[in-house]
Order: sequence, then C-alpha cells, then structure tokens
Amino acid sequence: MNISKWPISCIAGVAVIVLYCAFTFTSWALYPTPYSPVDNWLSDLGNSTYNPSGAILYNLGCILTGIALFPFFGGLYKWYTNDKGRRILLMITQAIGLFAAFSLVMIGVFSEDSGELHILWSSIFFLLNLLVLILMGVSLFTHPNYMKPIAYSIIRMVHRFHCFGICRITGLQHAQKIQSIKYANEPLQHQRYTQVMLSILSNKQSANNVNLHAK
Repeated sequence: MNISKWPISCIAGVAVIVLYCAFTFTSWALYPTPYSPVDNWLSDLGNSTYNPSGAILYNLGCILTGIALFPFFGGLYKWYTNDKGRRILLMITQAIGLFAAFSLVMIGVFSEDSGELHILWSSIFFLLNLLVLILMGVSLFTHPNYMKPIAYSIIRMVHRFHCFGICRITGLQHAQKIQSIKYANEPLQHQRYTQVMLSILSNKQSANNVNLHAK
C-alpha cells in the first residue's frame, strides 16, 4: 500500500482523526475529576483550571487538527466534475471549510480560560462546520464515486448540531449566552441545562410575539 499515492484530502483526513482523538483522549485521561460528555463541554478539557495537567494537550490538539484540515479541504478539488453546479458548490464548501479550520485553530489558541473570545470562535466553528457538513453532503450525494453510507452519516452528524444552531440563530442576548455557557460548563445534570436553554428560547419567542403584535 503506497500512501504517497493517496489523495491529499485522504491523508489529511486520516491525520485529522488521529490527531484530534490522540490529544483529546490523552487530555481526558489527565482530567482530575470524573468527566462526562453529557455534563461537560469538550472545551473543559482545555481549561487549565479544570484540567491543569491536560489542558495544554487538548488545546494543542485543536491547533494541529485545524492545521491538518487546511489540506483536507484544499484537496477536495479532486471531486470536481464537469457538472458546473457541483463544482461551484464544492468551491463554496472548501472556502467555508478553510475558515472553519482557522476557527478550530483559534479555539486552541483562545482556550476556555479566555472567556468570550473562546465562545466567539467556538460559535463560529460549530456554525461553519454545520454548513460544511450540509454543503458537502449536497454536493457529493449524487457523485458517481461517492459512498452513500457516508452521506447518511453526515445527515446524522448534522442532527447533532441542530440545538447549537437554534441557540445562535434565535439571537440570544449576550448575558443569556454567558448564562447558558456557565450552566453547561458546571458539572450539572444534562436535564437541568436543557431546561435552562428551553426557558431562554421560550422567553425570546414570547418577546418576539409581543413585538410583532405591537407593530
């Protein structure tokens, strides 16, 4: 098996998975208290207060993974076809993907300790990542060489991002965003966090209805 003949996006894709998993699980192993994906953000692994020994590893993993994503998205040109619409959609996907990769690097540079800067770059990354998953799935779904099971996997991944997307699109106020992040970072039960987010969204919708009737 001659790896040198693999497409650059394939090599970079493997590197992305290996780098992120290796650094994340190592950081997780060094986390001093019980860590659960249900009760904690991934960013808690990069918080030097919560994870003094493993934070630097998680943040370094985000930076290296983000760097590896650049050749991954750049290498998607291999999927270009004579179909102009698909080619343009792939180009848009590449552009958004490159910015998403940069955002992931910034998440590592501005860890959870940085407060609002970390929230900003995390929000940008997850929103762009959602767009990339959707656009890539649409542009490649009908490609003759594209494996359909991968497309279905992408649909499942998009579903996992929907809660975060709703919170951003509804335009939560600054204080409410900080409150929601605070509740999510504390070792609370997932049900309590969900109740807080639903309450915020409900209040926002009520305010919009009042404004609409006032007009």
